[in-house]
Amino acid sequence: MAAALSAKLRAGLRAIRAAVQRRQLPRWQTLAGTGGAVFVLIQAHTVPLIGVAVFSVGMIAGQSSASLLVDRLGLRSGVRHHITPRRVVTAVFTVAAVLVSVVDRIEAGAGWLTLLAVLSGAIVAVQRSLNAHITDYSHHSYATTWLNFASGTALLALVGLISMPEFAP
Repeated sequence: MAAALSAKLRAGLRAIRAAVQRRQLPRWQTLAGTGGAVFVLIQAHTVPLIGVAVFSVGMIAGQSSASLLVDRLGLRSGVRHHITPRRVVTAVFTVAAVLVSVVDRIEAGAGWLTLLAVLSGAIVAVQRSLNAHITDYSHHSYATTWLNFASGTALLALVGLISMPEFAP
C-alpha cells in the first residue's frame, strides 16, 4: 500500500511505460521478473534433492559464466565488454572456490539437477542485466523492483494454477 502512495514509484513506472511506447525499451525486457520466478521454481525443486551447497555451486557457475556473455553481448546498455583472460580466470576461480567447498557433497546422480542450477544462475545474470537497463529508464530502482515482483508473481501464480490437480490434464 505504501508503495502505491509513492510519487517516485509511480513516476518510475510511467517512465518505463513511456520508454516502451517510444520503443527505447523492448517490451520483452519488462518481463525480467519472470527470470526470478524461474529461478525460484528451479531452486524449490532441486534443493531438496541435491542440497543447498550443490545448488549454490551450480548457480554460481551459471551466473559467473553467463555474466561474461551478458557483458560481451552488451545486454545491459548496449556497451560490449571484452571477455579478457583476467575476467575468465576470475570466473573460473570463483566457481573453483565454491566447488572445493562442496566437492564432498556432490553425488553422481545429481548431474542433471546441477545443470538446472547452472541454468538458474545464468537466468539470474540475464535478469540483473535487464533490471539495470530498466532502471536506466525508470530512474528509480523501486519501480524496477515492483515490475519484477508483478511479472514474477504472475508467472508463479500461473504455474501454481496449472499444477493444481483439478486443472491438470
